[in-house]
Amino acid sequence: MRSHDNHFDAVLLDLGGVLIEVDPARAMRYWERAAALTPGSLDPGCLDHDDHARFERGEIDESQWFTALAGRLGLALPQDRMVEGWNAILGERFADAALVVARAREFGPVFLFSNTNVTHARAWSARFAPLRSRFDGVFLSHEIGQRKPDPSAFAAVAARMGVAPARIRFFDDSAANVQGARRAGMQAVRVRTRADVFAGLARGPIRSEAP
Repeated sequence: MRSHDNHFDAVLLDLGGVLIEVDPARAMRYWERAAALTPGSLDPGCLDHDDHARFERGEIDESQWFTALAGRLGLALPQDRMVEGWNAILGERFADAALVVARAREFGPVFLFSNTNVTHARAWSARFAPLRSRFDGVFLSHEIGQRKPDPSAFAAVAARMGVAPARIRFFDDSAANVQGARRAGMQAVRVRTRADVFAGLARGPIRSEAP
């Protein structure tokens, strides 16, 4: 492990909102069109459910997830159409995503930690294979069985990285995830704008700010 005087030895990045754009509303619009529903009739808030968290921890499989989701939304669509809508959540890579990883690598190894699921991971791993290959390690919630913002998930990832939590600088667009990382002892940066990413990669301690 390289040693630096910049207060951190490794960088841990979130995926959605930091490296790629995501929008659950796109799934709703897809399913509304597929089921010939009135635009706006499906609520993205339906995804904030315990079975979603279980899917992201790998506790239920794709069939169970899409059956539960279709039932909750009142949809009678085949699973392949549910999958297509689900994957519509995944947008494009941010134009500066590769630059973010390159800049982070100036300080040491770079890792990815994403709350995701087997369906999405299969899709974005194929679409963004060159970006994924840039990481020294990739930690996916459905594979490790733990999920942000649980501090124990961050502790488990730090152990797999082989870096003390206090020497990891973590970036995420979620206030809850930033707080969870801080509770685990990591340096955490809330990403609200693209400028936040590059400011957080500056040498020196990060500002003590609310997530």
